[in-house]
Amino acid sequence: TTTANPTVSSRADLSQLDLIEYVRQHHWGNHTFGGHFRSIVENYSVATQVAMCLVLFEKIRKLSATALGGGFLLLQMVEQNVNKSTEFIKREHNSI
Repeated sequence: TTTANPTVSSRADLSQLDLIEYVRQHHWGNHTFGGHFRSIVENYSVATQVAMCLVLFEKIRKLSATALGGGFLLLQMVEQNVNKSTEFIKREHNSI
C-alpha cells in the first residue's frame, strides 16, 4: 500500500516513518530561511559551527553592552536636564 505522504514508506503492511526525511522537510530553519537552511549548515563541521556561534554571541554581547551603556548615559543626561529645569523653575517661582 502507498500513502499520499512522501515521508511514510510501507514495508510488509507496516507503515514506517522515515524520521530523517521528515526532519529535513519540516525543520524550523526551512520555514524561516526558505528551505536553504539545511544545505548551509551541512557545509560546515561541528567545530566550525561552534566557533561561528561563539563569534556571533560575542558580537551580540558587545552590542547589548553598548546599548545598555548608551541607555544609562542617556538617562544621566535627561536627569541633569530635569535637575536644571527644576532649579530654574524654583528660582523663577521665588522671584515672583
